[in-house]
This record gives sequence, structure tokens and C-alpha cells, in this order.
Amino acid sequence: MIPTYNRPDTLEKCLGGLARQKRGADQIVVVVRPNDDASLSALKHWLQTLPITIVLVDVPGVVQALNKGLTGVTGDIITITDDDSIASTDWLARIEEHFAQDPTLGGLGGRDVIHDEGKIISASAHLVGRILPFGRIVGNHHIGLGGVREVDMLKGVNMSWRMDAIQGRFFDTDLRGKGAQVFFELGFSLEVKSRGWRLIYDPALTVDHYPARRFDNDQRGAPSLDALEDTTFNLYLVLLCNAQSSWRVRAAIAWARIFGTRGSPGAIRGWISLVKRDRRGLLVRASAISAWKAAKIVSEKR
Repeated sequence: MIPTYNRPDTLEKCLGGLARQKRGADQIVVVVRPNDDASLSALKHWLQTLPITIVLVDVPGVVQALNKGLTGVTGDIITITDDDSIASTDWLARIEEHFAQDPTLGGLGGRDVIHDEGKIISASAHLVGRILPFGRIVGNHHIGLGGVREVDMLKGVNMSWRMDAIQGRFFDTDLRGKGAQVFFELGFSLEVKSRGWRLIYDPALTVDHYPARRFDNDQRGAPSLDALEDTTFNLYLVLLCNAQSSWRVRAAIAWARIFGTRGSPGAIRGWISLVKRDRRGLLVRASAISAWKAAKIVSEKR
């Protein structure tokens, strides 16, 4: 499944990568807005050669796109990627092999090799997709090296799910944002794992990722204050919704409140930013309000 919006050139390259797979896709669900003429035009070229199902969605945001796309899926395994990525030729074959070998496998992720202005990000990490015992959340899916290992979360550009594991589960529509809706994968991953399914990361399972322009206020490298508030809200919403699933999640809530991140400062980071008169000091009050709003929604859900 590929959610796309107004990026026909990258979509064409993404579909080209799927056309070169050693193990072809049984179905390719492309989720697109009905007024996105450029993307719909790009799809026409591939309708005769690839098993494409076009699903239309009227509401902006990746969550609504993915949820609408899930309604059109017919297979046992769903693989999700972005329209600005190109899968390696053995991508689908490796995915099929993983799920066939392990009946307890609910979700599978791999490395997205990021190309930044023509250069590959060359850093490496062995710690990937984990919530550490003291609560810090570590991603690193794009620079993961080493062998296959179990993780706590997957990344949207390169993640696959067993349909039996996500049966009746959709991405949380309370998440904020009109485009990226940061942390949507975290909540989904934690819930699937809480059901007893394993999540695995295989760094040999790769897609080349060419981060393209976003069409919302969460621009890469320069998000607006509103986008940062949405990020904080989403983080707390996801963690609070899954607080009972794991003691590590509860530790992550404490970490967020005490330390936080550069974009969503907790008490200590916020205090340091205020002392230094850093711009992030403006986020302290916004982070607290976002956290309170998220807690209120979670309380209402229960």
C-alpha cells in the first residue's frame, strides 16, 4: 500500500521499483485524493502492467489514507511504503520468507536508506526501534546494521503486517496533523505487540528513501510551532493509550515529562531552553498544554 499526494515523479519511481521485484506484488493499493490529478495521471501508465487498486480518500493526513487503504486490501500480508521510496528487488521476496517462517510474526520492518541531497546518510547503529528501560525512545531504522532482531516499533516507509495480527485495528484518527501525523507507527506497533505478536527488524530488507517535500506545516528540518505542538500531542496520546501494555511505555511517559526531546521538551529540557533563551523555550508551555489535551482525550476514550 502506497499513500500518495501530489508527488507524481517520485510515485512513478516507486512503482518502477515494484515492477522490478523478483517476487511480484499480488495487489498494489495506491491511496490518492480525488483532486490529485497529477498522481492519477501518473498511475495510468502502470494500470496495464501492475495489479494496482486505486483507493480515493477525501480527508488529508496519512492516518486517514492508510485507514481507507486498509479497506481495499485483499491479501494476508500488507506491506506499506512511501511514494518517495524505491524498494530493493528482493524486498517482497524477503518479506514473504519472513512471514512464512515465523507464524508468531505480526509486523516486519527494514532499513530505509536515506538519500540526502545526493548523498547516503552513512551513520550506523545497532540499537533500532526500541523503548529503553529508562524510557527513551530510539528509532534509527534508517541506519540499522547487524542481524535480525526484535523491536518495539516499525517505521512507516518500510513496514509489513500480518492481516490476522491487525484484524479490526486501524491507525488512530485522534492523531493530529494534516500530513505526516508523526508517531502514527508507534501507536500501531505497540498495540499489535500488546496482542502477543512479535515485531522484527531486518536491516537487509531495504528501500532507498528520497525524502520529498511535504504539503503541510510539518516541513522536514523546519517544522512550524503548530507542527511541533501536534508532535507532542501525538507522542503523549500514543503512550497514554498504551500505558497498560508495557512498563517500558510507562517509563517512556515519565521520560517525556522529565526530559522530552528537542522538539517536545520536558521539564529539564524546557528549563535549559528558557535559561539559554533558546527558541525551543517557546515550546515548554505548548508541550504542557498538548500533553494535557492528549491525556483528556485518552481519559474520555476509557
